[in-house]
Amino acid sequence: MKLSTIILSIITCSLPMKFEAQDYKASVPIVFHPKYDISFFGIENLHPFDSKKYSKIWKHLQKTFNLQLSDIYQPRETKQNKLLSIHRNDYLTSLKKSKVTARITEIPFLRFVPYFIINKCLLTPMRYATHGTILGAQLALEHGWAINLSGGYHHAKKDNGGGFCVYADIPLAIETLKKEKPNLKVMIIDLDAHQGNGFESIYQERDPNSEYVFIFDMYNGWVYPHDTWAQQRINFDIPLKPYTNDETYLRLLQEQLPAALEQTTPDLIIY
Repeated sequence: MKLSTIILSIITCSLPMKFEAQDYKASVPIVFHPKYDISFFGIENLHPFDSKKYSKIWKHLQKTFNLQLSDIYQPRETKQNKLLSIHRNDYLTSLKKSKVTARITEIPFLRFVPYFIINKCLLTPMRYATHGTILGAQLALEHGWAINLSGGYHHAKKDNGGGFCVYADIPLAIETLKKEKPNLKVMIIDLDAHQGNGFESIYQERDPNSEYVFIFDMYNGWVYPHDTWAQQRINFDIPLKPYTNDETYLRLLQEQLPAALEQTTPDLIIY
């Protein structure tokens, strides 16, 4: 099984999968929508997170591989009933309060921005990206690999968000697949600098005994989020010290990841 390392990429062995509600005719299992970019009239530039990187990646792919939008898959917007399969209704309702999204995105000025603007400029792009992850997971089962150029909101919990993560796209994708593939085994490989406490807390409740979801998390253990309860759900837990050098990092990854894959034999990898 060959691993990929682009944004949120999904790799698996080929298993047939019926798509949700639409026939797709694209040829390359890359998922992107022009609505992925997040823009608040320049306010987003106050945050270190590049919220317009999605279209930059797409433009690079266009130039490098001569791709057009018709060659790839464009997701729909995730609807409320789908979000409720993971998230609590009171949490989704709380997103209508500007102060809540200001806290989640760590952009204090957003508390003064009306909800209709936040919904259009922030939440709608994230709902498109969330369905992109669901679609990407389905495509991976169909094609053997897929890449969603956004998503990976690993701090989003069922009743809370943080770290610029609003919707739990990875659990939403996994649970969507489980409806058609009850025996599907999934490994989440999280190499972000921060612990993926969002999906870890969700599966601490949903799958506490690791019957179908396995988590490999390699992160800086000295920084946000310090979620010790969620950390208990990590199957392969590799907290690193600050300033760990490249050589040490890659050596640990080369030692630990193949063993984890051999031990769990997942059908689907979400990176």
